[in-house]
Parts: sequence; C-alpha cells; structure tokens
Amino acid sequence: MTLNPTSRYILESLSISSKSLKELSEESSIHKNILFFALENLKLTDYILETNNSYSLNKFQIHNIKNDLSNIRSKRFEIKNILDSAKDKFFEKEDALKISKVFLTKEELDITQGLFKQLTSFLNDKSKKRTTENLKTKHVFYWGSQSYQDVLTHLYQ
Repeated sequence: MTLNPTSRYILESLSISSKSLKELSEESSIHKNILFFALENLKLTDYILETNNSYSLNKFQIHNIKNDLSNIRSKRFEIKNILDSAKDKFFEKEDALKISKVFLTKEELDITQGLFKQLTSFLNDKSKKRTTENLKTKHVFYWGSQSYQDVLTHLYQ
C-alpha cells in the first residue's frame, strides 16, 4: 500500500503516543476534515485503532506499517512530495533549496562526499533524540549530488 503524506504523518505521530483528532490537528495544522478522512482510511486498513475518541497504532500491524512506510512506491511518493514542496519554496524563500552546478576534481568530490557523510551522521544522531516534540517543528533536510550527464540523460528517457 502506498501511503500519502497525511497518512504517513498520522502514523509517525501515533508512533510517539495516542492522540485525539483535535490533538493531531493542533499538532500538524492539518484541517480536521482531512485528518478525519485519513484516519478513517487507516482504520479500514486496521493500522490504527480508535478508543474513546483517541487514536493509536494497532500494535499487531507494526510489521505491515513498517513495510508500507519503507516500500519503494511509498518512499518515491514521499520524496516527490518533499521535492515538490521544496521546488515551490525555491521561488518563494531564499534558503528553501540550493542548487549548484560546479566542476569538481576527484579530490574535491571526495571532500564533498565526506562532508555529506558527516552531515548524515549528525542528522541520524539527532533523529534518534527528541522523539516527543511536536512533529510539525521537525525539519526535512535533503542533499545529494549527481552528474550533470545523469540529469540530461534522465530528461530524454
């Protein structure tokens, strides 16, 4: 099953603790009607349970939830949504997305990849901490590189 961004958000939020519709809406700034529809769909898949107006993950479905969150279609959909948002912000906000086309020597490319590895390590360490904070205060980072030839080749496939 491919999970949309709202469903992904709900599952991530409920993995921290059970929440009411109001709490999910306040935490995410997503309208209650949108959340309600997504919650109903997740209930149909048996991924979440509703008890006394509070939603929680169905502990018996954790394996399936993890599989759906990590399958290639879901990951592609999530990445597409993140990059679409970044693309839109690129024209609105200066620091939303940086793109540089540069010539690098092999040594400079190795240095850049080393810096990416340091950043990855730093962010992985941070992602293991502070799991109880409001999810909408999280930041999404994206980085990477590819050859200009790969970009051009992709355009004409």
